[in-house]
Amino acid sequence: MLLGLKMRIALIFATYITFGVVASQASEPEKISPEQFSALVALPMGTMRYTEFVGVTGGKAYIVLHEMSTLGTKKWVKKIYWTEAKKINPRLLISLKPLKQ
Repeated sequence: MLLGLKMRIALIFATYITFGVVASQASEPEKISPEQFSALVALPMGTMRYTEFVGVTGGKAYIVLHEMSTLGTKKWVKKIYWTEAKKINPRLLISLKPLKQ
C-alpha cells in the first residue's frame, strides 16, 4: 500500500510539472510594425519587463518580451514578436546580440 501511495504522489507531481512547463511556454509569434519592434527593443532592462533579441530568420527579426504578471499569479509571461528585417534600421539590427541557442 505504501508503494501505491508513493506512485500516486509521483504521478501527481509529474502531472503538475508537465502542466507548468506547457503553461509557461511562449505564445505564437505576433507580427508588429518596425516602429513597435524598435520601441520594444529599446525598453530599459527592468525587474518586471524586458526583451531579448532572438535573431533574424527567413527575413523576419524576432524578439521575446518577458513580463511579470501583476494579477496575483506572479508568473512570467512570454510573448514572441516579429517584423520584417528589411524594414528595421540596419544599425539597430547590427547592435542587437541574438540569444545563444
